[in-house]
Amino acid sequence: MTQTVTGDPILARARLVAGDDRLFVVLPSDTLFERNGVELSATAETALFTLGGVLRSLGNQVGVVGHAESGTEGEMDAAGS
Repeated sequence: MTQTVTGDPILARARLVAGDDRLFVVLPSDTLFERNGVELSATAETALFTLGGVLRSLGNQVGVVGHAESGTEGEMDAAGS
């Protein structure tokens, strides 16, 4: 898994965090989305497809959790300036 993550330009920015009985793959949102965007970039789709291929070979249960900033696009622009 480490080879796949470090060999992909998007996944290389991921953090692998070991929990007591789980592994977290943390991907920064700026690697997945354009600023204020809500759709995955084409590069991100490819990276996640690659990651899915690795995860599919594991015998463990896989869960996906996401988080999005709240607020309108204008509020986010003002906060980011």
